[in-house]
Amino acid sequence: MTAPTLTYSELSCFSGSDMVYRHIFRMAYTEGVRSIAQKGGAYWLLDAIGSYQPKNPKEPYLADFQLWILSILNAPHQPPEGIKYPFIVPSNSHYKAVLTCWHDTPETPSQEQSWKQSTRFILAQDIYSTNFPLAEISLYVCPTVVGDEELPLLMLPGEY
Repeated sequence: MTAPTLTYSELSCFSGSDMVYRHIFRMAYTEGVRSIAQKGGAYWLLDAIGSYQPKNPKEPYLADFQLWILSILNAPHQPPEGIKYPFIVPSNSHYKAVLTCWHDTPETPSQEQSWKQSTRFILAQDIYSTNFPLAEISLYVCPTVVGDEELPLLMLPGEY
């Protein structure tokens, strides 16, 4: 198996998307997300986010917008502008990454508060092992119509 080759500069090329792909978990995704899956070796990331979609419409505000953040400890590639959410870390040192869902942009927590206590926080899934090459990535989920069906659409922020 070859190492993932995804870089931040590649992701900055995606803006808007004419093509959407269907995912098995009743979700669609854009060309930018497809690149993450292919070049980042991260089809598992689509599966993880897709697996939560049937549950999320129970929260009315999540039907319109979800922010997903994947934070990787000691990843080979750091974002050029620095890590946006350094406080989002796995629950303990046995995990390499954490995938989180938010209904709005996370706020830096106070010293007395954990980021999981934020009113914007929805869920976290610790990830034991991954070779995903980027230290942090944000993805959006918004509703879209594919054919005659409304589906959650997973996209890069630049494709919003």
